[in-house]
Amino acid sequence: MPACIRSRAVSPLERTLALAAACTALAVLPGCGDDPVSADEQVRASIAAVRGVPQDGPILGGGDGPTPTLMVFSRLDDLRLADFVALALPRLAREQARLGRLRIRLQTLAGQPGAEEDGLRLARLAQAAGLQDHFWEFVGSVAARYPGVIDDEFTASTLGDVPALRRAELMRDAQTPRVQAAIERATGLARHLKLGRFGFVVERRDGSVEVLRARSSQQLLKDLASPSGRVSRRVAELPREATPTPRAKPAAGGTEHPFRYPLREGTTGLVVEELQRGLGVKVTGRYDGATLAAVRKVQRERGLDPDGVTGEQTWRAVFSAAAPQAER
Repeated sequence: MPACIRSRAVSPLERTLALAAACTALAVLPGCGDDPVSADEQVRASIAAVRGVPQDGPILGGGDGPTPTLMVFSRLDDLRLADFVALALPRLAREQARLGRLRIRLQTLAGQPGAEEDGLRLARLAQAAGLQDHFWEFVGSVAARYPGVIDDEFTASTLGDVPALRRAELMRDAQTPRVQAAIERATGLARHLKLGRFGFVVERRDGSVEVLRARSSQQLLKDLASPSGRVSRRVAELPREATPTPRAKPAAGGTEHPFRYPLREGTTGLVVEELQRGLGVKVTGRYDGATLAAVRKVQRERGLDPDGVTGEQTWRAVFSAAAPQAER
């Protein structure tokens, strides 16, 4: 007999969520209730929840300036992720991410013990879908449909749920080192934060980090609604390497800055490698002294403030022949 949601004292936030998402929850917890929602209905609800919300790879939601980020660390074959997608994501997307109050980022880990091959393949496909800005639609489909093994029927159904995905490109991108590196960074960050196989982390506007004790969607929503009362563990800050999206997919001419934080001395990761290639300096993956000097040189030549920080205008100056007006 599967564990079902039972009556208990709930906050107004939880009560509203339960009323809105009760049917969705039944799809995640088969056997609860008399009339469980079908996988097709679950998928439609998940995709509708994120429709119109800005996506940048695995990040859902935009906003100007520093915005709090909720990071969910999970394998795609974990039922707790399916619970989050069904119960928490619709409300958070509608009331927070859509309005620019919160970003939501799924840090995809490899897979459950004994199912590593499937878990890694799902993680790769999700990251590849993120390169086309359909990460969350793909995740919603997987959360509703994953039968315990990846077979032809599952793959066809999942890809069919997101017809905008370019399938050949998706399959090719899923095997690239960039995608694998993103998964490895997420796994390393989970290890750094001592999260285990699943966890919620809030990165605040000032860059400080809270590792939440919540392990259920209901408790997560309660914690987000009452920050002063939640139980968490503070971390000074995240390693910068793990913060940007795993892609660097510039616009025509390679001029679009693809990350949500400026790059500065000490930053590491694939985005730094791309910047170094554009600058023509040794590719080390670390924003080192040579990179700093090359950035300042470009900034001086283009009439920008030579602070050595790569924001959007400096990025454009590196990759575009058109001189920008001013760094903001």
